[in-house]
Amino acid sequence: MLWATSFPGSSAWLGFARDPLSIAFFGVNLPQAVIGNGVLGILIDAPEGVQGGVASASVWLLWYAVIRVSSRPELPRIVP
Repeated sequence: MLWATSFPGSSAWLGFARDPLSIAFFGVNLPQAVIGNGVLGILIDAPEGVQGGVASASVWLLWYAVIRVSSRPELPRIVP
């Protein structure tokens, strides 16, 4: 998505799909970004290595939780 938003005219096929893809990408990543930035705000005075490690671990754990919740069999499925 970084490439698509940085170089919007580099590929013709991405022209009409760039905006919906950007909305979907940032919409899916919004909770992780908000919590990751909150963790960084808490650790503002910590060394950069600690900030990066803790923020990376928190975003990874959030994605792990999203995948675990979405793979539960009792949730309704779009495809049977």
